[in-house]
Parts: sequence; structure tokens; C-alpha cells
Amino acid sequence: MRSLSVPLVVGLVVVAVAGCSGPVNSITQRQVRQLHTGMSTAEVETLLGPPVSTLTDYDGGWPKHSDGADLLWDYTGNGPKDVFRGIRLMMEFSHGRLVYAYAYRKPLYNASTRLFTLDPDGRMVEGNEFANWFRP
Repeated sequence: MRSLSVPLVVGLVVVAVAGCSGPVNSITQRQVRQLHTGMSTAEVETLLGPPVSTLTDYDGGWPKHSDGADLLWDYTGNGPKDVFRGIRLMMEFSHGRLVYAYAYRKPLYNASTRLFTLDPDGRMVEGNEFANWFRP
């Protein structure tokens, strides 16, 4: 039996890992900049696609950034590419309306970096690395 060469094996692994990622890796700067407070869950889903997971107050809650938030949408995938990139994208809703959104990067080797924040007052703040991690 013939053995596979190391470059071929490495190439196959790279292709496999590149294909294993959640929706956060396909969301663009344009899409993020279209987010605004008050959007319905349906509008956010139309813009970004469905979340990977959801969490409600009934599920035990989460560390909220907005008073009254009762639903959290998480766009973070669990594929190898997601773990390597370390990007977390979250949407907080209250009574079906977007009240807060944020993304940060939590790589394996250092502290987290905020990529953007959409505050309850509607103000969008892009971090220094926003354009590095969300394509145009």
C-alpha cells in the first residue's frame, strides 16, 4: 500500500477545516452596519440568517448588556475555523425587538477584543479590528 505524502495530507486537512464554520464567518461589514435597534427577530434573521443557538430567560439567562433583554441569539459556530478565529457574535432582543448587538474576538492566546457594539441607544461603534474580521 502506498502512503500519502505529507503535503497532500496537510492540504486535505486545510480544505476540511476551511469548510467547517458557522454563519459568523460569512457575515459582512455591510450586513453588520445595517443592524439597528428596534429590528424584529424576522428582520435580523432575513439580514444575517438564523442563529446557531438561542437562549431565553427561561433557560437560565446570560450576562445581559441591556435591561429587559429576554432572548439572546448566538451566531458563533463550533467548527474548527470558528474556534481558531475566536469570533463571537451575539444579538439581544426584548419582546421580539433588537436592543443590543455585539461581536468580539476571543482567541486562544490572549484577551478578547471588541469588534463592534450596537448600543441600546442605537449607536454603532466599530472596534479597531472590525474590518480585519468582517469582509466588506
